[in-house]
Amino acid sequence: MTLNVRIKALGVFRRVINRTSLSLDLEQATVNDVLRALAAPLSPEAVTLLFDPELHDPRPNMLILLNGREISVAGGLEAKIRNNDELVLVPIAHGG
Repeated sequence: MTLNVRIKALGVFRRVINRTSLSLDLEQATVNDVLRALAAPLSPEAVTLLFDPELHDPRPNMLILLNGREISVAGGLEAKIRNNDELVLVPIAHGG
């Protein structure tokens, strides 16, 4: 079964993915699978903005919301994605 997940990017992530939002169609997926699919077509420099280059983990760089809730309350990066879920990517580092 194909799942549709909507991704909303805030701050620097808008520039990284070159839009404010997009939808991906994936087979059974976790939050981590969605982020990896999002990163796949990007340049290596852009990927380092999504994933910490040493930890290979997005959480040092962003707050990730799954349907309005921080992913740690839903199972972290292994939280299962359901059809029509929404991920919001909020950068941790920001200017003022």
